[in-house]
Amino acid sequence: MGASPHAFAVVRGRGYRPEQVDRRVARLIGRSSEDWERAARLTALVEQMTGEMERLRAEAESRPPQTYEALGDRARKLLVLAESESAQVLGAGRSEARLTVEQAEAAARVVRESAQREAKRLRAEATATAARTVEN
Repeated sequence: MGASPHAFAVVRGRGYRPEQVDRRVARLIGRSSEDWERAARLTALVEQMTGEMERLRAEAESRPPQTYEALGDRARKLLVLAESESAQVLGAGRSEARLTVEQAEAAARVVRESAQREAKRLRAEATATAARTVEN
């Protein structure tokens, strides 16, 4: 006797042992049922966790900004210092950006005016050359 590709013993002729097939099918059905139950439990858990996540997100968004009043005096001083330095750095960055934009605009004006002068000179030269060509 041989074996099938599904691990069933081949009996005389072409068939399999019915009790072996029945046991295998019963195990597969049992596993399938277990898998469906596990999937249902996991789906319920996902829904529960999603609800909890949404609740926590809403709670976090509804809270007022942190004031750090509960910190000790030294920690509050450090926080004030850090916030002050942050504001100074931000202000300096904005000032520098404003200055850079102004310098770029000034440089662009110089280039544009120079290009216009050069274009005017080339047009005049081209007009003079065209007039000489027509006269000849």
